[in-house]
Amino acid sequence: SIFSLLGTNLTLTVTNGITNAVYTVLMSTNLSFPVTNWTTLATGTATGGSFTLTATNAVNPAAPGRFYILQEK
Repeated sequence: SIFSLLGTNLTLTVTNGITNAVYTVLMSTNLSFPVTNWTTLATGTATGGSFTLTATNAVNPAAPGRFYILQEK
């Protein structure tokens, strides 16, 4: 998986994903928070092994110290 930035959008390109699985991009300002307390930014269903998921307006350059993860449900 590759995270990339374009303006304020966070794009995640996934290879070898599980077809029909639901993926969620989560964000937190504190790595010690349990994942259940992280903010959901984008959710999508993989239509094939490779797919792209974009979290629109998820990045704020004025707010450093944000952490992002991809979760498969």
